[in-house]
Amino acid sequence: MKPIVHHVEEKGAGLSGHGHNGFFNAYSTLNKLHFSLMNKNPEVASKSLGYDVSKANYTPKKQKEFQSHLEKAAKLHDSVEDKTYDVANRHKISLKMYMNSAAKTGEKPSTKGYEAYMGMRHQKEVEKAENNKERQLKLEAASQKMSNIHNDRKHLDKIIDIHHHLQNAKNVLTSALGVDKMPDGLVIKDDSGDSVKFYNRNPEGSQNA
Repeated sequence: MKPIVHHVEEKGAGLSGHGHNGFFNAYSTLNKLHFSLMNKNPEVASKSLGYDVSKANYTPKKQKEFQSHLEKAAKLHDSVEDKTYDVANRHKISLKMYMNSAAKTGEKPSTKGYEAYMGMRHQKEVEKAENNKERQLKLEAASQKMSNIHNDRKHLDKIIDIHHHLQNAKNVLTSALGVDKMPDGLVIKDDSGDSVKFYNRNPEGSQNA
């Protein structure tokens, strides 16, 4: 099982990370931790995860919220077209950059936000051009990128929505694990040796409340 990651230190989740496999890696990792926290034998679960699950505050309300987000992500994923994976691959690097930026600013990711973010980045690149030839090349690159975003909007909406629900599911676990009280976050290892890093993405917001 691969580690699930969402930001700079990690590899990405959902379609924005590794397409079909990325979604199932993220889904299965989150689901496994969900059931581990519900394990009636905390000693077994704690040994498997390398974390004392008795410290977790995984209430029935949080469990229901987690399952709701994971089910919504799965339902969206089941409805994607084959082309959506091509779109995810085409925007993989720039979409990851945008997701990282949104996580830092507290912005809820959206295709509109992604478009604005990339427009700003390309404008800065154009402004740094040292001659007309370089400026023209950067303008063409910007035009192509913005055109791709516009044409891929339907697929990007779904990719970002899937990411949104996976991230919210992870936020529920982040809260249950008490990571909001840990400045350096928390790394949990599964029984295969892979690790999952949890940290509070929104220290001022309510997502981890």
